[in-house]
Amino acid sequence: MNEVYPLYSQLRVDGIYRPKTQRVMREFQRRSGLVPDGIVGPKTWAALGI
Repeated sequence: MNEVYPLYSQLRVDGIYRPKTQRVMREFQRRSGLVPDGIVGPKTWAALGI
């Protein structure tokens, strides 16, 4: 997220899904037209291109 969306993602990369990670994920989901629930499910993975 930091590399692809640096304007709103400045996460510490430590492998732990913390509240800040969830907030950034919800923002990504909103901007992608997805339900902003912070859960990285199949639709979010697809929007991420993974």
